[in-house]
Amino acid sequence: MNDYTSYRLEQIGEEWWKLWATGNVKQKQPILDQQLTVIYNLASNNSSLYALKNKAIDHRYQEQYFLQNSRKHLNQLIVQIESNTAKMNRNIDTSISQAQLSLMDNQRLSLLLSIFSVVAAVNSHVRSAQRWLEKQRVDKALINLQKIEVLLDKTATITRHLKAFSRKSDGKMEDVDLANVIQDAIELFESRRNNIVIHYSNPTSYWVRANSIRLEQVLVNLISNAIDAVEHNPAPQIIITVGESLSMVQIIVKDNGAGIPAEDILHIFDPFYTRKVSGKGLGLGLSIAYNIIKDFGGSIRAESIQHQGTKFIVSLQQGTQL
Repeated sequence: MNDYTSYRLEQIGEEWWKLWATGNVKQKQPILDQQLTVIYNLASNNSSLYALKNKAIDHRYQEQYFLQNSRKHLNQLIVQIESNTAKMNRNIDTSISQAQLSLMDNQRLSLLLSIFSVVAAVNSHVRSAQRWLEKQRVDKALINLQKIEVLLDKTATITRHLKAFSRKSDGKMEDVDLANVIQDAIELFESRRNNIVIHYSNPTSYWVRANSIRLEQVLVNLISNAIDAVEHNPAPQIIITVGESLSMVQIIVKDNGAGIPAEDILHIFDPFYTRKVSGKGLGLGLSIAYNIIKDFGGSIRAESIQHQGTKFIVSLQQGTQL
């Protein structure tokens, strides 16, 4: 994207506000510029995502302002999004080759693919909105904009996790709110869950001694393995529970997959040991998880019954916060 194009894209919002200011519309009503500018921010190079503060759009504003000015704006959006989609494709291709190196790279790659999926969906809704505008169906176009708002919220969440995984952990032990870490880990799998039910309730607040970034990496690996395990189950379920046992806090991640043979359970935490098909895993995830939990002064073990499922039990020292 050349400098002129970049400059023009950045000026779109100002131009829209100038047009709006001459339309005698009350300031508290029109927020379409904010909505479309958010889409632009998503398409721009690593720009920040801005929250949509208001959903109400004045009817007169829709008819007189939205119809007259949105088509050109949406066309420009499409060009910019397509350009950045192509760029993201190239970045993902690079990330795929680099992701063979470690578990953390694989997790970052999964997040990159999730962002790419959301951007593609935004692109689709922008085009759909354009078609409805051509038919002067403002109501239908607004439905697409509302869907874009949901997608932007999802992208903001994924981006936050991507930054966390990209940030090198200092390894510092601290009191960690277990509920927050588990919930963050579950959110990462929103796009992969499909019909998989993940049960997690937190009636009691638990704090543990750990490092939040590294602990989340462990939980992400356990949940990812559970999702793979229930892939062919017609009624897939993953249950996450938290409780106390012998003055330790226990996290149990249980699935109703096919189970693991007894002879494999003995080697499940060995480096490069995997039962997954070629290309689906390096056999490092559980080995890394084992060492992380060991560094925390805790333990991790697996129990499995064939044709019934598997559960991983993580035990951690209680934190000092109540």
